[in-house]
Amino acid sequence: MPIADIPFRLRIGITGHRTINDPETVSRQIRDFLHERIWELFDPPAGRKKSGTRLAFTLLSPLAEGADRLAAAEILKIADSEIEAVLPMAAGDYERDFATSESRAEFHDLLSRAGRTIVLKETASDNTLDEVRRKAYEAAGRYVVDHCDLLIAVWDGMPARGRGGTAEIVAYARGKKLPLIVVSSLDPYDITLEKGSGLNGQAYIRLGVFNSFAIAANVRDAYVDNMHRDLFANPDGERLDGAIRERIRSGLLPWYVRASSIAKRSQKNYLRAGLLVYSLSPLAVAAVALAILMPKWASPAFVVEFILLGIILLVIVSSDRRRTHQNWIEARFLAERIRSAIFLTAGGVQASCLVHIHALRPQLEAGAWTIQAFDEIMRRMGPIECCDQAGCDLGIAYVRRHWLQDQIHFHVSKAQRSQKAGHRLERAGWLVFMTAFFIAAWHLIELFLGHPEILAWLGKPLVFLAVVLPAIGATLGGIRGHREYSRLAKRSQYMQAVLSDMDSRLANITQAKELTALLQETEQLMLQDTQEWLMLMKFAKVEAI
Repeated sequence: MPIADIPFRLRIGITGHRTINDPETVSRQIRDFLHERIWELFDPPAGRKKSGTRLAFTLLSPLAEGADRLAAAEILKIADSEIEAVLPMAAGDYERDFATSESRAEFHDLLSRAGRTIVLKETASDNTLDEVRRKAYEAAGRYVVDHCDLLIAVWDGMPARGRGGTAEIVAYARGKKLPLIVVSSLDPYDITLEKGSGLNGQAYIRLGVFNSFAIAANVRDAYVDNMHRDLFANPDGERLDGAIRERIRSGLLPWYVRASSIAKRSQKNYLRAGLLVYSLSPLAVAAVALAILMPKWASPAFVVEFILLGIILLVIVSSDRRRTHQNWIEARFLAERIRSAIFLTAGGVQASCLVHIHALRPQLEAGAWTIQAFDEIMRRMGPIECCDQAGCDLGIAYVRRHWLQDQIHFHVSKAQRSQKAGHRLERAGWLVFMTAFFIAAWHLIELFLGHPEILAWLGKPLVFLAVVLPAIGATLGGIRGHREYSRLAKRSQYMQAVLSDMDSRLANITQAKELTALLQETEQLMLQDTQEWLMLMKFAKVEAI
């Protein structure tokens, strides 16, 4: 089951004049920018040579005459690109501002092709020039700027002729340091690029890494088959609609397999790197102690120390360059989002699209690619139809047993494993500390009272241990911090309690609307849990101690 790569989607805003003297030239300038010069706006540079990932666009536009429609026509020519209509008022009211029947027909044609429509004000005054309508146009322009990644302005460079005019919207975009493309509406129709804060080049590159991850088709298909059996080869799964199961199989499972495979491989490399660094550190200290206590062994001991420190440095640098830590947490975040979407789809609920929640779009973080990738996956899935009452009953049984209760069992087991591992390391740390404490006490006794000659042979070994044991204690503490056992255990205990409450509430659902609302609440809980894990593990990097 081949799957097409995910494009990097940019949300483009448009503002400009309604009357364009040479629409063909302006359209050509917009087209040339989209195909050739847009790469100049990425920060850091993200040329096509660094990633074969293609661009797709969503145009945020009020679909007014002139510049708005020229841009819409160019955007719709590009594969996987779409319009998002931002209407200042209801369409029936808004269209009265278009002078001819041809213009109104063009407006409705473009509106019918919009993937999403936002109406900012349902009603406005009949007077097309009054303050209410002007405020509505201004609000539409500001909404476009607030929700886009870059703005195209077809502008003559003159001050605004009215409230919410092109000049005001350009000034607003500049104030937000939004990347800005100004296409002059006057001959010779020059184009000027203002980089602003730049487009997210890291996110573009990171999505390219995800797309290019090598996984053999037979391995992927076998993984998908196994997951499909695990999910649906049970009485609850077999009663679900076959079309729903097939949509999940073809639309979600291949992407879950890719994200999960990256996460598992990266996690294994990350944990191995951490264990190696923390294990070699006390050995390097031991080599130094040996060199001091045994001068005749000093040369080889210092060579060993140098080699061990070199290996530690190599492991840390290699881990950073390969981004094993970043790959792990980002791919796991995406995998968990897809996993939630699997069960939401089975329950007849549409997964949330985070790109449209502007406050949740971390555009300055490379991890923004995971949000884009997930929303593109769901875009391809298409809308999820709400279940009827019989389907909802089946969905409730399936979601309870195979999502919530499985997650409860997972968190119970996770908390127990984390607690045991943390306690073992804590006990080992205390043992090392108390041993070092008694050695320090022995040295004090020796200093003030001397020691029997029969125990003289203990001198150097005890000094050696006095030097090495604190390093071993630091290593054990470093591993505990690196694995975050304590906080992960507490996090799982909290999730166990909350999910148990969700499961009890789901058992009492009787209507489809209640199911939708509770599953959406569950999705937000899972998203919050994943985000908290992401922030917790974000700073648990492999470091020298």
